[in-house]
This record gives sequence, structure tokens and C-alpha cells, in this order.
Amino acid sequence: MVPEWIDAICFRGQLRSRLQAPDGAALCLHTLASNLAPGAGRAGSLCTSSPPSGDAPREPAAGEGATEAGGGAEEPGQPQPVETAPEAAPVVPLLTAAAVAAAATEVSSAAAVRFALVLRDEDGSASVKRFVLHPGAAVRVGRLPKAEVMLTPSGISNHHLEFRVLPGKSLGIRDLSSNGTGLAPPGGEVERMQKGVDVPVQDGCRVVLPMRLGKSAVAVEGDLRATFSVHLGAGPAKA
Repeated sequence: MVPEWIDAICFRGQLRSRLQAPDGAALCLHTLASNLAPGAGRAGSLCTSSPPSGDAPREPAAGEGATEAGGGAEEPGQPQPVETAPEAAPVVPLLTAAAVAAAATEVSSAAAVRFALVLRDEDGSASVKRFVLHPGAAVRVGRLPKAEVMLTPSGISNHHLEFRVLPGKSLGIRDLSSNGTGLAPPGGEVERMQKGVDVPVQDGCRVVLPMRLGKSAVAVEGDLRATFSVHLGAGPAKA
């Protein structure tokens, strides 16, 4: 037990006594008595010792308390991650229907084939028809009024033949008739075409329709036939 007179003195603050401990620390009288008495600790909170002259209380540095409360301090010199904004996706311009149509027209025009037909009439006169043929399209020749080239001889089929663009930007002719079509290269003989087969057209070739094979397999032009020549490009200025 702490003597009552020591407890009273330390409690009221009327007397403080400092004793020099062996280790050099200054202890108040009440603290010493509390440490020596059995069950010490009840009155210890009523008296505190002054800190040694060399160990003055230190004021916390700015931000020190906030760092401890925040849960961990950043070590000086340690590289910190830098947040970067995500890269924006490239903007792809939208193609309008007009732009797509214009591009398709440009491509089709580049692959188009120009040619001309010089038609021979029964009276010996001639006329020229010029065409710009695009891939996928056809120039039809036959008796039908809807054909691009309408011929009236009775031996000609309604849809007798057609011209189309072949791979490699070349002009081709195809026989679709019942009575056949004759094709002669420039300065050559007329030969019957195989039905449904595309044949490349030579500049200046001659087409005869209809063509019937006789015993000699030679076609003879007559009143029931029509003939015309095919010219690549713009063709002749006059027939």
C-alpha cells in the first residue's frame, strides 16, 4: 500500500520530490512509492514524471498522423504508378449509300468494255451502234423489241445471242439460238459457234445469223440472214 501522506501530496500537487534513479531517470516520489508498494498502480495515474531534459516531446510532422491513419506511408524514392487515360478507339468514317454507289460505279467503269457493231441492211446500207458494256451486264441481239439490237429476219431467234465482258476485261459473244450463229475472224471463213459457250471477240470479226449447216458445212448468206461486224473500242467513225 502507498502511504496516505505520499498519495495526498502527489494528488494535490503541493509537493514533488525527485529522486535520482541509478539509471539517471527522474522519478517523482509518488511513482517511486507506487512501484515499491504491493498492488501499486492505483495512484500512479495521478502523478506523472517529467521527461528527462534530453528527451523533450516531439511534435508530429505534418501529415504524419494522417499517414498513419490512412493505413501506410509511401516510402520516399519508391516509384509510384501513374494512372493514364485509356486510348480512344480510332474513328472509322461511315460510308453512305451514295459513296458506296459511287465507288461501285467507278470500279465498274474501269472494267467496262467499249465496242461498236456495224450493221448491214438488206439494201446494202450500214449503221453503227456503240456500247459501253459493264461486267455482269449483257448486250442482247434478237427479234424481241427489248433487245439492244433488234433484227427482223424470220430465221433469227427472239434471244439469238449476247455479248458479255469476260475475265481479263475482254469482250465475249455467246450463241443462244436454235438455228445457230456463224462467226468469222477478220479475213477468215465463217464457222458455226457452239451454243452456250463464250467466245472471245476479235476486232473486226464478222457475225452471221442465223446459220444453218449444209452438206458442205458452209453458211450462205441470204434474205433470211443478217450480218454485222464487231469493232473493239469506239469503232469506225462512219459505217
